Amino acid sequence: MKKRILSLFLIFILFCVSVPVHALDAPPSVTSKAAIIVDYDTGFMIYGKNPDARRAPASMTKMMSLYSFFSRMNGAGITLDTPVTISKSIAALSVKPGLSNVPLGEGEVHSVDTLIRAACIVSANAAIVALGSLVAGSEEAFVQAMNADAAALGLDAGFRDPAGLNDNNFITPRSMAELCRIIIREYPQILTYTSLKTFTFKGRTYASTNQLLDGLSGSYPGTDGLKTGYIGVAGYCLCATSKREGRRVIAVTMGSSGTNTRTSDGYALLRYGFRNIEEIVEPIYGIRADFSTENGVTMATLKNVPASFNASVRWFSNGETIARHDSVHIENGTKMPAYAPQDGLELVISVGPYNVLVRP
Repeated sequence: MKKRILSLFLIFILFCVSVPVHALDAPPSVTSKAAIIVDYDTGFMIYGKNPDARRAPASMTKMMSLYSFFSRMNGAGITLDTPVTISKSIAALSVKPGLSNVPLGEGEVHSVDTLIRAACIVSANAAIVALGSLVAGSEEAFVQAMNADAAALGLDAGFRDPAGLNDNNFITPRSMAELCRIIIREYPQILTYTSLKTFTFKGRTYASTNQLLDGLSGSYPGTDGLKTGYIGVAGYCLCATSKREGRRVIAVTMGSSGTNTRTSDGYALLRYGFRNIEEIVEPIYGIRADFSTENGVTMATLKNVPASFNASVRWFSNGETIARHDSVHIENGTKMPAYAPQDGLELVISVGPYNVLVRP
């Protein structure tokens, strides 16, 4: 029975290989200096404009800050209800002219949840500094943690402050998109915050700066995050994500010319992503392998890999899984051992919702 089910599964995969695809749409028209669209499931780039250019991320920096905060809060005994007492310096920052903030008075106590909402919806700079200082002991220590996390995640990024105010913060669009993928995967509660359209604090209601959210002026269907940003050196920035019919796309635009063009750039990127996602992912069905025996073990050396990515790999024999490798980095030349010299072996690579039968 298992063998029959597997055979039907593999026939389905082979059918997918033969499905014709239409040509890609013309590239999206965006005003930004750099941009990228990626498929959330695979990390494949659907479109890129200077995707590896280092640029100041402005308040998109707060995504790195929130990742570092979420990854440490449990170990520090912090919950969403933990009270945070506002220091004199953070209170002063919260009313500094020209900055995005909500007013935080010295000695006031606010919950972690409230400060996260302020940081995500209003882009409140003092709120994110308060969170970083809470979990790391000081703003300086928190910035060190952010950079350590960025390095561990393999991001091309460097940070000087947690709010994104420093001109010398940098990240590439590709790394910003990957950070968004990681934080959504590891801390999906981030979307609970970034999908909110308003935040009421001390009797005043603040609107989200992300106009792509459903129901707002530039809304794109299914958008539930993530973060905008602006400082002079960065221009207008946005990392956005939308989920439609079970598929999620992430778009990053850096250096747009204004708030309206930032929104229209984000809209164009998301639209292009969803219209062309299948055509970008389709080449993974062309992955092939050279099969050989080394020291009595069947080995597959992959080729025709369209892009490097992480995936799960399974060896089957007569309907049974005989070997499985999770979170394998796939690229041309990757070798996958079956750990058994058996006839009738079949190799399947799984990435996101896709399952690919690898043939010679």
